[in-house]
Amino acid sequence: MSFVSPSPWISKVTIPFEDAVEKVNKLKIYCAVEGIDLNFTSIEGRLKQQEKIRNYIKETWGCLGYPNTFALFALLIAPENTVTKWLPDVMESVERCERTTIIVDDGHCCCGHHTTQYFVITNEITKRSLIVGSHCLVKYGLECLKDNFNQMIQKERQVEKEGKQLEREEIKRIKKLETEKAKHEEEERMKQVKLRWEEEEKQANGFKLCKGCNRHTISPDSPCFKKLCLSCWNENRKETRKETGMRPCIDCKRFLIHPDDPEWRVRCGSCYYNWKKPI
Repeated sequence: MSFVSPSPWISKVTIPFEDAVEKVNKLKIYCAVEGIDLNFTSIEGRLKQQEKIRNYIKETWGCLGYPNTFALFALLIAPENTVTKWLPDVMESVERCERTTIIVDDGHCCCGHHTTQYFVITNEITKRSLIVGSHCLVKYGLECLKDNFNQMIQKERQVEKEGKQLEREEIKRIKKLETEKAKHEEEERMKQVKLRWEEEEKQANGFKLCKGCNRHTISPDSPCFKKLCLSCWNENRKETRKETGMRPCIDCKRFLIHPDDPEWRVRCGSCYYNWKKPI
């Protein structure tokens, strides 16, 4: 019996439709005996079921080729006794295409073609599904899913592009922070080097060591009883006044208000006269 493909879309399918129906009927008997559920369950379970059916096809009828095997699986999920030809009954009776989240390093499409990207196609009447490879979707006759597939791929490429853009921006931000950090560290290092040079120069010129900051900041002409530099003396005086209960002035922030002064006094004498001075 000669067979003429009903459409150039499935020109690679060489098995006659009547022979395919007989083979699929035997496949359904095999699935019933082996307890293979044709309704879609889990993705992992369906991959194992498809592999088992594919091995049965190879053992029973030999190597039919990827297009014919794909066509048998498409006919397997089609409604019984209502399909009469490949197109549009079988190859255009799928209603949706969805990418799966499963990632398998060494897996196969239902036709046996090696793939790592899986999609789920569902028959609109029986609601049975197949897991197929990305390249087999429109290669073996599912022209009705071409637009759906292309839109999905474009959307995923757009998401991937946006993700790469965000990644590049994040890398730039991190590099900028690292540059600013390196610049800050270099400034701190140069600051420390400058302080060390100044300290060595003052020590060489006879400056005395301050017991507060441990730096040579006391002039050699200062009296012998002077043990603190002006900054440390002011800080020590501030702490001493703070410990004795002195209150800070709201303008100069120095602890100059006596604890016995009334609460309404919030400025020291100098700041008060400057505050009262006419403009």
